[in-house]
Amino acid sequence: MTAPLDAELPTFDTAMLYLNVCPGTTVCGLCLFVMVRSIPAAGTAMIVGSVAVLLVEFESPPPETTAVFDTTPAAALAPGCVSHDRCRGLDVPLHIDAASGGFVFPFSDPDFAWDFRLPSVKSINVSGHKFGLVYPGVGWLIFRDDDQLPEDLVFYEDYLGERDATFTLNFSGSSSFVLAQYYNFIRHGRAGYASLVRAMNTNCAALAEHLRGMDALELVEGSPRLPLVIAKVRPDEPYTGSDLVGELAKRRGWMVPAYQLPPDNEGQQILRMLVKINQTRELVDALADDYRASIEYLRKRGAGHDVAAPVHTGHGY
Repeated sequence: MTAPLDAELPTFDTAMLYLNVCPGTTVCGLCLFVMVRSIPAAGTAMIVGSVAVLLVEFESPPPETTAVFDTTPAAALAPGCVSHDRCRGLDVPLHIDAASGGFVFPFSDPDFAWDFRLPSVKSINVSGHKFGLVYPGVGWLIFRDDDQLPEDLVFYEDYLGERDATFTLNFSGSSSFVLAQYYNFIRHGRAGYASLVRAMNTNCAALAEHLRGMDALELVEGSPRLPLVIAKVRPDEPYTGSDLVGELAKRRGWMVPAYQLPPDNEGQQILRMLVKINQTRELVDALADDYRASIEYLRKRGAGHDVAAPVHTGHGY
């Protein structure tokens, strides 16, 4: 499994525990790429599959590597798996966890190959409640063909008057999420989703441009990517990322996650801002203004100046 720098994937950990599968994880460093040649070394003749997380690719890998990060897995991990297969006579399938990226990259970067265009990819999952624009409760799992779903995992039922095949993780549930997803498909269509993704990317670029001009912050950048801005507080600042997001929450109720990075990157913290369709340009500008005010306040406080706490007003507080 190739894991992104800020990823904690309890879903995979739980599945491996229940299936009695020993995980082998390749942790991406802060440079955010993983060398494909390191993948075979991590595998054994007992390997049963590979999982790649489709989120974003940051920075350019060194020229001697075919590499990458998140968006990697598909474009770079797949050739590595094919090479590994040929060396050991194995057939290692690749599953793409496209929970977020599956509703973004087909519209923002249609030529970016991460899906069934790669022969190693056998299955893809995507969340409807993220960029599919449906409320939480629905996700999609797509197989390349019928051969990828073993017959013994399919259940047949006939209590509704006809014999149906079902493959679900829960026995029953509301169909409202599925209907909402179908409604969005029909209402927006491919052109509509592409337009929505363009709007999100435009507002994301505006936020990144604001933050790039602040000397207190360092951005982690690259392309292709989700409508996502990732920043770090520079180490010479007299406050931490937690202090900054706390001040942002006080000012206008902003909920900006501050993540401690996983193993191999301990001690580093990133601020992660996902710009979705309801994050308008006006809200982007307001968030940038509060970043500037918060940084100025925390610098003065860190220098020992007697500064009055700001008066928090506005509908967002």
